[in-house]
Order: sequence, then structure tokens, then C-alpha cells
Amino acid sequence: MEARNPVFTAGGKVVCEVQHPDLGWVPFTASDEDPEAHGRAIFAAIISGEFGQIAPYVPPPPPALTGADIDRERDRRVMDGLVVTVAGYGEVSLQGRDIDMRNLHGLATAAQLRIAGGAGATVTPFRDKANVIHELTQPQILDLWSQGAAFVSAVFQSAWALKDNPPIPADYADDTHWP
Repeated sequence: MEARNPVFTAGGKVVCEVQHPDLGWVPFTASDEDPEAHGRAIFAAIISGEFGQIAPYVPPPPPALTGADIDRERDRRVMDGLVVTVAGYGEVSLQGRDIDMRNLHGLATAAQLRIAGGAGATVTPFRDKANVIHELTQPQILDLWSQGAAFVSAVFQSAWALKDNPPIPADYADDTHWP
């Protein structure tokens, strides 16, 4: 049997073409673990150099990065959240799940109403990402919400900048590209 164009695969097998008596040149994968004796024999002949030099395995290029890759990284960063320093209070750990953002938005709306009604000193409990309960005044709730909203906005703007300046860099997930 004849073989031509042998090329290693990532798994150590060899793809090639073999001369079939009835079909002519057909694709074939040769392996030293082939259950058929002729497959093992073709592999041995190829490895010995009987059919020429074997081309090395060349991995395919990575798929091109897309806006969807940027969106996944953006969403991961928003979900991870951040630690903010609330004026007159200290550090509070935020996360960006949809439910967390809705809760913080609702707390901020209620804080605005309380402040407008003269009840800005009212204390509202807030459980953070680390499961710590913080007793915050209404201006502190607004500060917390404002910093969280600014962070989400900055993450979105970073994502837009990466998408709007192709090609997307291979290190797009590096912190240097994000707030």
C-alpha cells in the first residue's frame, strides 16, 4: 500500500492519504493503536520514513475575538462588583447581580424620598457581598448607589472602547483594559 502527505495530529496519530485499489487516493488516519493490522502497519511505515517526511502538527489559529467575548468579560466584572468607601462610614462590598442592582436602585429611590421628606437621618440596613450588614443613613445609601452605578458605567464604557477599536486585543481580559 502507498501513502502520501503524512501529517501528525495533536494526539500523535498521522493523517494522510492512502492508495486504495478500487477508490484511488482516500483520506486515512494511521495509529499505532489501530485495531486493524494494516492500520498499524501503515503507521509504522510512515513513522519509519517510508512515505517521506511527516509534517509536524500545527494547531489551528485561535478563533477571532468578538464583541461577545467582551460582553462576557464585562458581565463577569459587573457581577464581581467592587469595594466602595462610603462617606462617613467606611468600606462596603458591592456585587452586580441583577437582583443586587435592583435592590440598590430601590434603596436609592427610597433614600431620595426620605431625604426629600426630611428623614435623611433614618438608618437603613444593607447586606453586602461579604454578607455583612451595614447600617447606613439615607445620604450614605445614595453614595453607595452612586459609586456602584459609576462603576457599572465605567465597565460598560471600557467594553465599548474595546469593541470600537478592532482588532480586539488578545489580552482584553487584563485589568489594564478595565476600571
